Amino acid sequence: QVQVTGNGGDVTGQVTLLDGASSVASGTLGANGTATLITSSLSVGPHTLTVHYGGDAKNTAADSPSIQVLVRQNSQVALVSSLNPALTGETVVLTAKVTNVDGKPTGSITFLDGGSLLGQATLDANGNASFSSATLVAGKHVITAQYNGDTLNLTSSTTLTQEMDLRPTTTGLSVSATSLQTGQTVSLVAVVRGAGPAMPTGAVLFTSGTTTLGTATVDTNGLATLTVSPSAATYHVVATYSGDFLYAGSTSSSIDVVVSQAKVFTLALSPSKINLTSGDHATATLSISSLNSFADTLNLGCNGLPFAATCTFSPNSLKLGANITQQVQLQIDTGNPLGAGASASVRSTDTPILATILWPGATVLGLLGMGMRKRRRWLGSLLMALAMIGIAGGTTGCTGALHTNTTPAGSYTFQVTGVGATSGAKQAIDVTLTVGQ
Repeated sequence: QVQVTGNGGDVTGQVTLLDGASSVASGTLGANGTATLITSSLSVGPHTLTVHYGGDAKNTAADSPSIQVLVRQNSQVALVSSLNPALTGETVVLTAKVTNVDGKPTGSITFLDGGSLLGQATLDANGNASFSSATLVAGKHVITAQYNGDTLNLTSSTTLTQEMDLRPTTTGLSVSATSLQTGQTVSLVAVVRGAGPAMPTGAVLFTSGTTTLGTATVDTNGLATLTVSPSAATYHVVATYSGDFLYAGSTSSSIDVVVSQAKVFTLALSPSKINLTSGDHATATLSISSLNSFADTLNLGCNGLPFAATCTFSPNSLKLGANITQQVQLQIDTGNPLGAGASASVRSTDTPILATILWPGATVLGLLGMGMRKRRRWLGSLLMALAMIGIAGGTTGCTGALHTNTTPAGSYTFQVTGVGATSGAKQAIDVTLTVGQ
């Protein structure tokens, strides 16, 4: 806005805006000697501007003091990535290009990852600036290219999302044994492989279902080894690599490892084969030996005995001490009534034998009773009644007989067993029993 003042009275006439000696705008003074001059013709760069007043009938021409004006232009930034998405550890080149009206931007670009500084680069003659990085971690990164401007160009910025993916891996699994006993060890070896600038690092978790067997660190060769001494069970072993800043995790296929209960005690029977006649019995000695400092109370028994056969231990449980051998006696009975486990029964088809036995005595007592005093005649009558019952029993006879169950002749196999009351440890041995007539 321009205002012209005179020595007296109103000021009228024309004013001209000069860029140096060139007119860039003009206007007519209005009330109070003011005018607004607008121009869009100034080029980018510095300008010296003055206003020239042409005068009127009462006022002479005049020029204003000059002012310095710097015209700057807007700029635009474009940002591209050489590889998007990229794998961790790969070099990503970020290139920013600044454009404007006259095509000659200068200055630098600041590259940011979120709010963190990545680096700076100077614009070349074509307005390009590049920055490269091989350290971007896995994930999505919002990259900003910020143009800092120069004398004639205003600042500007733009963003892009750079995606970094973990490198894939494979995990193999091997075991030193797939079948072992408690107390033995097995080595679980995981082999982790991945294509990249370095070997995978981190840890491997070894599991079986929901059971954790342990963890091991991946060494410089990509191997992770865990040695364990598992309890008795069947394990479906899997190795899971957790991954690191370069590599994704991976899981191996499953390998079955069967761990059986090791012998902690032994059984031995002397004689190992038993021969006897049906209905007879025999005695053998059972020796029980502790292994590897095993100690427990053992409950003893027999499985698979043939018909009518029994076994009896003396005693039927044994407190076995560590690393010693103890003995118990075992009696095998095939039905002898005088031995262990025999059974007998009495069978009668008519009146009891007792009636026949009592008949003669009852008769005599009845006769004696008849000679007693009158006040004891009732006893004689009772005895006579018993005598008559005896007669009835005698007329029908007695066929009572004693029967015994015995093991039929033949060859049999049964087991002698021992079970730990606390540990649950079990052992069994086969025994051959030959029964003759």
